[in-house]
Amino acid sequence: KAELEKEEDEQQRAWEEAQGNMMEDADALGSDEEQTLSKIRRKKSIMKQEQRMTKSMNSARMPRSRVPQKSLADMDKDLGSIGLDTSKVRSRSRAMVETRKSRRDKRRRADIEDGKDGKAGMELESSTIRSASRVGKRQRRDEAGMKDIVAKKRAEKLKKQGEKRWKSEARKGAADRRGLD
Repeated sequence: KAELEKEEDEQQRAWEEAQGNMMEDADALGSDEEQTLSKIRRKKSIMKQEQRMTKSMNSARMPRSRVPQKSLADMDKDLGSIGLDTSKVRSRSRAMVETRKSRRDKRRRADIEDGKDGKAGMELESSTIRSASRVGKRQRRDEAGMKDIVAKKRAEKLKKQGEKRWKSEARKGAADRRGLD
């Protein structure tokens, strides 16, 4: 027993000395190590500041609605001054305008065929009004496919009877439920 205790004490002292040496080493940094440590800390703080700046600058400085839109002629002039050919851009722009005009004319013709005045339809430029006028009267989903009111009422009655079981299951507790058969 005595030998074991001596050996244990020696190991304890050796461990404490090693710990003490490590603490002294950490406290006593050389001038080179202190300089590198200060450089590292300075670099870290600079990186943090840069990140804060980029985070704050991550949104548009001015909204697009406030920026004036350039016309096709301005773009054509700018690209022409650089020496680029803009004929394809102009032809694509004309084609897009023509398709818009043809769609507008189609809508006017459809409104006139429906018995509406084409001009009055265009004054109400709301997309919801235009789409509603083209769609016509929609049939309600619960009335779709029913012959008459009697058939509709019968279908509603059958639907309610079918739901009864599930509604009663919903009011039960977890222990009262049973699996689907």
